Amino acid sequence: MVSQPCGQSGELDWFDVRWTQCLSPYTGVGKGVCFAFGPFGNNPDIGTPTNYGGSPNPGLKIIWRQANDILYVMVNGEMVAAINFDPDTGDTFRICRVSWVRSTGRLTIRSYGGTIRFDQVVSLDPELNWKFNWGGDGGTLGNHGQTAIDDIAIYTGTNVSEPATGFTYRNSNPFTWQWNAPTDFGTGILRYDINISNGSANVHSGSTSNTFYSFDVPASGYWYSGQIRAIGIGHNGAVFESTWSQWGDPTLFDNQPPVLSAPANPTSAYSNTGNITFTWPAAVDQGGSGMKQYYLHIWRTDIPWEQPGCDVGPGLLSNNTSYTFTGGQTGITYRAWVYGIDNAGNWGYHSWGNGCLVDKLAPVNASASCPAFARTSPITVSYSGASDAHSGIDGVYLWYKKDNGQWINTGQKKTTGSGSFSFTPIGEGRYYFACQTTDKAGNSTPNPTGNGSCSVLFDVTAPSGSLLINNGDESTLSRNVALSISSSDQGSGVKEMRFSNDAVFWSAWENFASNKNWELAGNFNEIKTVYCKLRDEAGNESAVFSDSIMLYEEVPPGQKGVVGGLGLNNIGTLIQTAGIFSFVNGSEFNLFDGSYSVAVIVPPSVSINPNWVYAIVTGISSTRKDANGLLHRVVLVRDQSDIIAY
Repeated sequence: MVSQPCGQSGELDWFDVRWTQCLSPYTGVGKGVCFAFGPFGNNPDIGTPTNYGGSPNPGLKIIWRQANDILYVMVNGEMVAAINFDPDTGDTFRICRVSWVRSTGRLTIRSYGGTIRFDQVVSLDPELNWKFNWGGDGGTLGNHGQTAIDDIAIYTGTNVSEPATGFTYRNSNPFTWQWNAPTDFGTGILRYDINISNGSANVHSGSTSNTFYSFDVPASGYWYSGQIRAIGIGHNGAVFESTWSQWGDPTLFDNQPPVLSAPANPTSAYSNTGNITFTWPAAVDQGGSGMKQYYLHIWRTDIPWEQPGCDVGPGLLSNNTSYTFTGGQTGITYRAWVYGIDNAGNWGYHSWGNGCLVDKLAPVNASASCPAFARTSPITVSYSGASDAHSGIDGVYLWYKKDNGQWINTGQKKTTGSGSFSFTPIGEGRYYFACQTTDKAGNSTPNPTGNGSCSVLFDVTAPSGSLLINNGDESTLSRNVALSISSSDQGSGVKEMRFSNDAVFWSAWENFASNKNWELAGNFNEIKTVYCKLRDEAGNESAVFSDSIMLYEEVPPGQKGVVGGLGLNNIGTLIQTAGIFSFVNGSEFNLFDGSYSVAVIVPPSVSINPNWVYAIVTGISSTRKDANGLLHRVVLVRDQSDIIAY
């Protein structure tokens, strides 16, 4: 193919490649080649190529290999033409024309000035608007520029690829770096040199003939990266080396397992829903790769561990520190075991956590019992019967209501199935009691309704009463009398009564009745008093109340006087006597007539003034015995009008 002639600008971009043998400025030996660029012609001066068109494109390069006189044309690292000049060793000057028809993309390279050795056409993309950027080292030549290049063994238009392990994190040695082999124009790659850095210092240098390299990095917690260069041999035996590659992507060496400071524990020891939330502290990753995720076992402990069905956990989780398990069954305890894995693949774990027992059933409620009546505070309220089959009793609570009021929780809590409460009433009235039982899982029996389990009438007011002897008679000749008792109680009601002749010694408590037969005690001819006390259902006792009657001595049959009397041989004579007054007691005084002393006995309705001096008495004559059995005169007065005194 004949190249286009000079002067067809706009259609033809062209330049000359002139070369001659010269001494290599790099090696100082061998057969070098000098490249010069200029317009076509025999003028040896070097000029600037004309009609460039487009933008500079360093992707188009010419490489001269002196060992076999081949001119290589490279486009973006790919060889598109290899032209063998095979120059005559006697020639000192050769010309090669390279022309490019931009419209068709034809690149024509032709040698001339001697025997034509080749004629080769290479097609390029016309849209790229190539600017030819020539030079054995990839540089740009200016006016009159020229350069000498050695025999090139390795194409270095782009750097050797960076070595990489393919991992961001690793937890074990060795580390293996890999890379792609660069383009080689020599006889082959001799070796690759590699440097390994921990980010702050070089920790290792080595060599290999492979495109991979393995090394045991020294310490965990560092990011390790590598760089390489290629060493090749040209056809003339010279050793050539590429530039060092960029540092490859680093890999963190982390062989330290993450640390979990505590196990996965449930938020509560019991669940009444079947839902259990397990939580654990965030794991601390010692090697620096960071936590990736957790693995959670959940053991239903009614099945031995590692037996089928024992593990109901989710397995792998996201990087959260809690998990809620649902579907727990009543009566079964669930425990969790958490593992942590970091981004380097290290596992860390802790021991089994605490268990959580599922209990969805309410406990059996306690029943309260109390006395029917009470008069003292506090009131003892007993309970019994509380139980729970699974989580156990948490508390038994005492509730009350007063009369027809609302139920109120006292706040008192017991933790056993039976026992007692002390309740302080807030006033008299009827109190109803009931219990509410809760278990440790939070299940509860219902709030009480109705009248509960028991009730007590709280009564602190004592009853009152009155007493009559023989329906209120003032005297009697018999020790056996009839008592009439009346009572009043606004609370629990009168329950019992008892009696006494001296308010010291009392009869036993007996059921209350409105009538009672009673025997008077002591001497005749004395006023007798009977004392009574009442007690209500609550145990309140009344104040002592009483009644009195005059007890006269009874005359034996056949010796009774007209009006009755006290002594023997009594004919009941009505007499009047007078004398000096001397007080004895409230029912008796003496009169001295100058010769004898006469005892005067009065009934309870007659009053005696201890200050009297002289008295005139009208009454019934009688006698009575003293302690020695001697008879003494007495006068029995019937009413106040029988006495004149001053």
